[in-house]
Amino acid sequence: MIRPRRGSVVAILLVTLTLVSCSVGMVDPTLSPGPPDEGPATPVATLPERPTEGRPVQPVPDVSPPGFADPPSGRGLGRYRNQQPVWRDCGRLQCATILVPLDYAHPDAAAITLTVGRRTASGPPSVTVFANPGGPGASGLSFLAQLDPASLADLELISWDPRGTAASTPVRCWGDTASDAYAQLDLSPDDAAERAELADGAQRFGLSCLAGTGALLEHLSTEDTARDMDLIRDALRLTSVDYLGLSNGTLIGAIYAQLFPDRVGRFVLDGAVDIARSRFLQLQGFDRALTAMADWCAARSSGCPLGRTSEEVLGSITGLWDRLETEPLKADGRTLTQTTAAVGVLQSLYAGETGYPGLVSALDSAIRRSDPAGLLRRSDRLLGRLPDGRWSQFAYAYPASRCADAPNTGIADAWREAALDARRAPIFGPVLGTDVECAVWPVDAPASIGKITAPKAPPLLVIGTTGDPATPYEWAQGMAGQLRSAVLVTHRGTGHTAFDSACYSAVVKPFLVDGRLPADGITC
Repeated sequence: MIRPRRGSVVAILLVTLTLVSCSVGMVDPTLSPGPPDEGPATPVATLPERPTEGRPVQPVPDVSPPGFADPPSGRGLGRYRNQQPVWRDCGRLQCATILVPLDYAHPDAAAITLTVGRRTASGPPSVTVFANPGGPGASGLSFLAQLDPASLADLELISWDPRGTAASTPVRCWGDTASDAYAQLDLSPDDAAERAELADGAQRFGLSCLAGTGALLEHLSTEDTARDMDLIRDALRLTSVDYLGLSNGTLIGAIYAQLFPDRVGRFVLDGAVDIARSRFLQLQGFDRALTAMADWCAARSSGCPLGRTSEEVLGSITGLWDRLETEPLKADGRTLTQTTAAVGVLQSLYAGETGYPGLVSALDSAIRRSDPAGLLRRSDRLLGRLPDGRWSQFAYAYPASRCADAPNTGIADAWREAALDARRAPIFGPVLGTDVECAVWPVDAPASIGKITAPKAPPLLVIGTTGDPATPYEWAQGMAGQLRSAVLVTHRGTGHTAFDSACYSAVVKPFLVDGRLPADGITC
């Protein structure tokens, strides 16, 4: 899932919190609220200097969030092999914990804790499948717990809260009051003062995460998560992994196939992320999705309250955003700004056509009745703000995990990219296209794993949805073209991922259960 970055609109929410409206099922943020509000946004009074190129990397404090532990007995990575998880009931699931190295380059140093969940099959399991719902930083346990019991009912499903997330050793940042203020920052800064305010806010946020998380903040890459998955496999005494990765979970699967090709079973990568450096921006996918919504609304036989033509509908939406730039709407102590309104619209697009009626109603209320409630609820869902005003831990795990993979290009490049995004994605780009969060992150990015081709892996199923707003179909084409053994499946539909669509009964289940590989390029 993908959620808007405080520095830009999207990122790879990829089946994230918006699972609320995602076809995959909501990641329940109430399972993992963030820390209580602890006051100041950051312990430093003066921000460190921001270099023009590269991140303002800071010393790492000696901080250990819950779940840090001594490593198992032994030496090297072998000390983490043959763990014996103790399963316990945890709601609709069974849960257990295992230890993994904080730093795979130094496995004899500190360990961290992962919480693993298991949903048993309705009968004798036909196969055991690992699943990851994306994010990065989304809770796998919440994903499993909230699945429809009939969904993939004959499979035993294994998932986990990735490092930094929820019930595993978590990222900890500032509290609720500071998060509220951060969410109000303008993602379309018009002058030097507004740009400085946005960059300062993002830098303070990152420093608060460093102060609360310590060395874990340096070890949250997707490569780390893929290696964690292999230790979970080992703990479950499996010789190979069958895997369903959604959204950013497709990146975990692709990297796992690159690192451990001999342990790859049947892999389904649904809602592929951009590993091929596509020229197609995520924001362009959201532009395309909003245009499809406008077409749908204008064509309704009952009429569309936002306009008679698609152009009028889009004009009503962008007109609202323009007005909110100078005249935000206030109600019940909350404020709907241009940024939060655009985020609320974006959130609704994850659900595809099923989300259109609710989005139209929320927009109509804001435009004609000056009622911001509907758009604020949608914005909150995507950003991770809970109905009681707390912020979920996902609101911190997501940016920390995202920035662990982001290139270290610096603030000057972020401003250049924002200007380019505003031109290439003319609807969302001007209001949500500024991404500075990772540019001012306080720890360095790890070395890149390089081009991911998984040349020795068995066939990998890559699924792209033609109307996917968050992971555009072009990205699935790119992933399928780059992974040597990939088979591309095209889902004709709207919304984020093809999960639980006709593609699953026609193509995915036969592949996971019986190994029946569809023809490359099949459409469902």
